[in-house]
Amino acid sequence: MSINIGGGALSSTDRASKIPRENPGEGGQPVPVDVVLISMPFGVLEEPAIALGLLKASLDQGPSSPTCKVLYLTLRFAQRIDPDFYRWIATESRPINKFIGERLFRSAAFGRDPWPDDGGWETWVDPSKARHVEPPEDVHGHLDRARAEVGPFLDECAEEVLALRPKVVGFTSVFQQQLASLALARRLKEADSSLFVVFGGANCEGPMGREMVRQFHFLDAVVSGEGEVVFPQLVDRVLRGGSVDDLQGVSSAVDRDEAAREITHGPKVTHMDDLPVPDYTDFFEAWGRSRVRESREPQLPFETSRGCWWGEKEHCTFCGLNGSGMAFRSKSDRRALAELETLLDTYPVPRVQVVDNILDMRYFKGFIPSLAEKDWDIELFYEVKANLSKQHLKQLKAAGITSIQPGIESLSSPILEAMGKGVTMLQNIRLLKWCQEIGIFPVWNMIWGFPEETPEQYRQMAELIPWLTHLAPPFAEGRLRIDRFSPNYERSDDYGFVNLRPDAGYGRLYPVDGQALSNLAYYFDFEYGDGRDVASYAEPTYRAILEWRRVHSPGALSYLEKDMGWLLLDRRPAAETSMRILQGADRLLYEACDDIKGLRRLVRLLENAGFDWGSKQVETKLRSWVEAGLMVQEGDNYLSLAVREQWEEDDLDDDVDVI
Repeated sequence: MSINIGGGALSSTDRASKIPRENPGEGGQPVPVDVVLISMPFGVLEEPAIALGLLKASLDQGPSSPTCKVLYLTLRFAQRIDPDFYRWIATESRPINKFIGERLFRSAAFGRDPWPDDGGWETWVDPSKARHVEPPEDVHGHLDRARAEVGPFLDECAEEVLALRPKVVGFTSVFQQQLASLALARRLKEADSSLFVVFGGANCEGPMGREMVRQFHFLDAVVSGEGEVVFPQLVDRVLRGGSVDDLQGVSSAVDRDEAAREITHGPKVTHMDDLPVPDYTDFFEAWGRSRVRESREPQLPFETSRGCWWGEKEHCTFCGLNGSGMAFRSKSDRRALAELETLLDTYPVPRVQVVDNILDMRYFKGFIPSLAEKDWDIELFYEVKANLSKQHLKQLKAAGITSIQPGIESLSSPILEAMGKGVTMLQNIRLLKWCQEIGIFPVWNMIWGFPEETPEQYRQMAELIPWLTHLAPPFAEGRLRIDRFSPNYERSDDYGFVNLRPDAGYGRLYPVDGQALSNLAYYFDFEYGDGRDVASYAEPTYRAILEWRRVHSPGALSYLEKDMGWLLLDRRPAAETSMRILQGADRLLYEACDDIKGLRRLVRLLENAGFDWGSKQVETKLRSWVEAGLMVQEGDNYLSLAVREQWEEDDLDDDVDVI
């Protein structure tokens, strides 16, 4: 079976030859281990789990130095249902339904029919509700076949785990890994009640982890928050026959009483340089045996910081990350570079996925220039704040950071202010323009539905977007979602949200209701106290975004420096004039607005250059460019939109308007 959902480069022979291979015991029998760590579907397919890599390495530094093996059962299930379809469930299906992967494992986890009353998969994957997301062909048939594979898959996994004879089995649970992990944990505990089963990860933080211990008695413990300090302590206690009940951040059987102890989080790593280098050997051994490698190359997760320095100042209202604490900590430049070099020497792959919430701005003085000097043939991804300078972006590109996720979220300054983003509309567009010019791919989202926003702001965005079609469109868009730990959740009444309740999907997954279901949920449904109709007033912007994707052409508004002046080529569908020449004061003025400039500053700039233009004449010229879509204005500030490009001479055949 083959499903064409995106492509990927084939693994190169030279890289594959250096990837670690499995070293089985004598006679090919599994070597018994003390600890088995497991990544279940639907974890990311092409990369190891950094949490498990860190935990395995942390155990080596722990008090008892137990033996440990990490099982990437993600790869095994992907082979059973087709890797491309697995990827679609894990990532691309989220705009349609963020619980599709979970639903596949519901019956195995809880022994109930996964769709008792809702008419089948059609209610979960309805192409008419998919908007711009296209499900694979025969998606319902693929889901039925995937469901049939669940039982045999879990039997095979349980057999493999039990053959290793571990004393502790740990699961990481992030996004759609929860029910698959619960299903296997249940089978393991039923097969061997002496196993100590522990969960950790984003799905286990705070009340969610505590409720898991209460509801699922086959779990012995759940860790909330960071695990590098507490998990080795937990393993040591279990191996010595001791109790884990008093460990910070651990919920255990004693917490099944409703009047249990206060929820705590695992001790934080205060000095990031103290962390071990993640051990990804088990992933690459499994990758080398998997057919998944035939269609994609693997990538490395890499961490340089934790927390969010912007969130410490002003927590973005929709952000539910860092539930156990926002405190920002980063590795030293020297340690970050040395660790990356060690990882690449051990696991030579072409792409590195930096998992930080936000780039440490101090790295522009140390780590990033040092990375550029290494001149490694790799591509890196970072999450950044959208107010980066052009020089910052050039440094990123020189260091091999070719894709970023800037926190854009909107093209309206009042809405951005309401979010607590700390950037403006002009700064967001400036970043998109400079990324286009420098050669960095920005992955960004558009969110609407904030209580402070107005329909007029969306009308303005819909009018603005046709002038931006030469810049990268949003990767995804949609109405605001309320996540646990976000200010919107913690202070929902203050923000005007009412009837806050678990996302309806949870009721179709867990055999609980009421407060227990609310405690297990991370996503929440809601209404607006003022009864606003977000879908209606956001629709023009949504339609404009769809058109943006359809007509997007990176070179559609660009300029080239010639002896006679600047040549502007404009092939955007909204443009009326295809080519222009900017000379003298016009060129100087437009060039100055490559960065955001205020009217007064522009007037002084022309005066200093010897052009006798008054404020009125400058403003008139700027306004004409705004009306032609060559520039964007906000108040007295202006930003040019054209991107520096290299043209072919054949591009200059059209008529030229001199302005």
